[in-house]
Amino acid sequence: MAATSLIADAAAATARAHAEGGDTYALYETTSADLYLQKAREQSGHARYADAAALARASRDFANQAAQKAAAQRGLGPLSPPPPLVVPPGAADAPSPRPR
Repeated sequence: MAATSLIADAAAATARAHAEGGDTYALYETTSADLYLQKAREQSGHARYADAAALARASRDFANQAAQKAAAQRGLGPLSPPPPLVVPPGAADAPSPRPR
C-alpha cells in the first residue's frame, strides 16, 4: 500500500481516536498516534516512503488501540455489559395471549 494512502488511513484513525475521547481515556495511545502520524508525514515529505509507511502503520495501530480503549473506558466497548431490559409498567401483570 502506498505511503500516502497509509498516512490518510492513519489520519482518519487518529481523528476517530480523538472523537472517541482518546485524549481523556487513552492519552498514551492517542499521543503516540499523533506523533507517529506527524513523523510519517515528515518522512513522506523527504521522499522516505518506506519509513513513512511504517510510521503510518504504527500511528494507525496506536489510534485503533486508543479508540477501543476509550470506548471501553466510557462503557461503550465490547467488554461492557448490555443495557438492562426495561419492562413497561404493568406489562408484567398483563395476561399472556392464548395459543390458538
